[in-house]
Amino acid sequence: KAGIIKPGVPAFTGATRPEALEVFRRVAAERGASLRVLDEECSVSEVRVDRRGTEALLSFRDRTIFPEPVRVRTPIIGSIQARNAALAALVARASPFACPPEAVVEGLASARIRARFEVLPTEPAIVLDGAHTPESVAFALESFRSIFPEGGVLVFACAHDKRHAEMALALSRGFDEAIVTRPGTFKQSDPVSVEASFRAAGFRTELVADTAESLREGRRRSAAIGKPLLVLGSFYLAAEAAKLFDGA
Repeated sequence: KAGIIKPGVPAFTGATRPEALEVFRRVAAERGASLRVLDEECSVSEVRVDRRGTEALLSFRDRTIFPEPVRVRTPIIGSIQARNAALAALVARASPFACPPEAVVEGLASARIRARFEVLPTEPAIVLDGAHTPESVAFALESFRSIFPEGGVLVFACAHDKRHAEMALALSRGFDEAIVTRPGTFKQSDPVSVEASFRAAGFRTELVADTAESLREGRRRSAAIGKPLLVLGSFYLAAEAAKLFDGA
């Protein structure tokens, strides 16, 4: 990540881990780039997440960014999106191009990112999320449980080099069944090993190697019990789901 820091160009980060920040500070100093760290610039509070998006109150220490605390809302769902919105606002206001404050608020309100906890307008709901690390999967599960506390159906796939054992453990806090498949045809995958990881984490599993069929099966189960379908683990899998379910 530090490799994108350019000589003399302002840099911004939302990183929180001390070891990561140490690298960013060192590289920025070496390259003569200013570095602004989100947690040193802004406090994020009153975070609310629902099916319409994420809302938060941002309070910037530098009053030239926003002179007063500002309430922002984005259609992108998830508590982590409050921090992402704060970082985007900081960059937009503190960069040389300095967007007007009202443009920042309006921009966040109209932001759209496919497969970032994207809730399709179906009944029951279908949720697409490209999370593919243990950390991002845990955030996706947190959002899912807060919006759909009744639970649902899980279809999971990931590329062969992802940490699927850790992701299975994270997801075991919210699901006890999983349909495991391939993330489409564009990425090398090992669904047999992934299924083994989910079984080791205590899941009842079904391996459906054909991606489209696994998604159809997930949709059938979701409709049968009247609970949402969560499609998770890969942007490639999310793209396949979007092909099937957009406009469904």
